[in-house]
Amino acid sequence: MHVKLSNTIGIEFTYLYDIKKDPFKVPDLECRTASMKDYTACYFIAEKIEEQLQNTNWEFCSEAHNDCGAIEIPSPIFKTVGEIKKFYTYLDKKIVSKYGLLSRREDTTGGGGHVHVGIPLHLINNRKKLSHFLFSLYRDMTNRPYLNWIFNDWGDNETANSLLSIDPTTISRLLKKDTSSYSKLWALFNGISKNSYMYSLTAVINEFSYLSGEHAICVNDNYDKPTIEFRIFDSKRNWQEVIDHVEFADKYISYIARQSKKGIRVISEIKHKNELKKYSKSKAIKEFNKLLVLIGLKPKRYKKYLSNLHNRYKYKDTLLK
Repeated sequence: MHVKLSNTIGIEFTYLYDIKKDPFKVPDLECRTASMKDYTACYFIAEKIEEQLQNTNWEFCSEAHNDCGAIEIPSPIFKTVGEIKKFYTYLDKKIVSKYGLLSRREDTTGGGGHVHVGIPLHLINNRKKLSHFLFSLYRDMTNRPYLNWIFNDWGDNETANSLLSIDPTTISRLLKKDTSSYSKLWALFNGISKNSYMYSLTAVINEFSYLSGEHAICVNDNYDKPTIEFRIFDSKRNWQEVIDHVEFADKYISYIARQSKKGIRVISEIKHKNELKKYSKSKAIKEFNKLLVLIGLKPKRYKKYLSNLHNRYKYKDTLLK
């Protein structure tokens, strides 16, 4: 179980409160409108969970907060599958059952179980290599809209949209033009020396983070531990979904890093969001299976996630995001 991951991993574990049973008897819950019940419960329960976490020995994990009506517990930084399993088991036994939490409810889609992957260390001190890697990643993800359609809740058109939904000027900076000039200007404006570690790291990270925002994938400047945030993943129903999401993100980032190291340039194949609705379901399934094999995963293992894709095509408006 202590299988080493290729990259460091962080997970946003999200849960919903069982407001029907209301095991914690949240004050004033009954008098709230339906739309405010989750927010009221989450603020109340998150505070109690945070108090409990602060009395544990989990490094970098002492926070729980309301995230748009869901309770989010950011994980510690993981280096092995065993560490993830240990923390997941703790949450399942000491938090989920104790506070009446659910991963899903019939009346709502639940929270987002986003996965953060640490940017490979060999890229951090080289602004040119880091920029090339991020360009490759953003272009490749944009070429694969089916990843959001397959992994994310089929009704979610808000939290993990394609980068193509960004305004034309911004998307051109992300996918078509070299942002190095913007990065240099940002660094100089903030008084960062060209010889500084922060010049290579912060200038590029800030540019990509600012431009991508809350889309299918984005960069997070977490001080000295910058991450790639995969927002395409939904809250996890069980341990198998946790490890499925983590291994996909870990292997996918490693694949892009290898391609980037070889100097392979990813070409933008989809250039406008109107092209998304023309992307066929058969092509999405075929390309998804090809990618899984390419990064070293078995398509059979991920077949269950295709139910989201089928619903996306049933309600085609969701393909525009």
